[in-house]
Amino acid sequence: MKLRLFSFLALFGSAANGQQYFPDYKKVIDPKFPKTQNIYPIATLDLSTKGIKEKINVIYVYFSDKCKVEDFLVKGDEPDDYSFKILANGMVKPMFTANALKVDESDLKYFNASKERFNNSKKDLKLESYIKFPDQPEWWQGDYTPKNEKGEKLTFICQIDMNKIVNDDCRMFVFYDKENKLIKNICQWD
Repeated sequence: MKLRLFSFLALFGSAANGQQYFPDYKKVIDPKFPKTQNIYPIATLDLSTKGIKEKINVIYVYFSDKCKVEDFLVKGDEPDDYSFKILANGMVKPMFTANALKVDESDLKYFNASKERFNNSKKDLKLESYIKFPDQPEWWQGDYTPKNEKGEKLTFICQIDMNKIVNDDCRMFVFYDKENKLIKNICQWD
């Protein structure tokens, strides 16, 4: 009984502050997109107190070195800079094709290591201590703040160091494009 009560309180506490950590893939990713093991939902952020109506999904994606720029549906996107479209139901549609997620034999070892670390993180990690909300991005390689087609900077949401969550030592920066209902992720390595 104590374990059940603790689990309920832990879940309730996570939801009470408007954040959901390690949300269920099926509740985040558009079901029309082919199911894959390369997409890792990390958090769903409720930022309504900051004037953002849509929930912001923080999602890491494992891309193979072999994916092609043609597999990305937003101009300028690539494996280090990718987007998700926020749908009316709150789920997100990846703005890249399933081809971008193909993993070949040479990449399988790294892919499996990332998948294993992510699955362990879901059980062991207190994620709220890894997602940071500074006023400005703390860039590792210079300012890459994305802009919309009007040349306006996107809204910076958060940053997260991925090394404890997946087998990648990048820092991921999450931005929001209110006008186009896009979430844009930018990854940098130190």
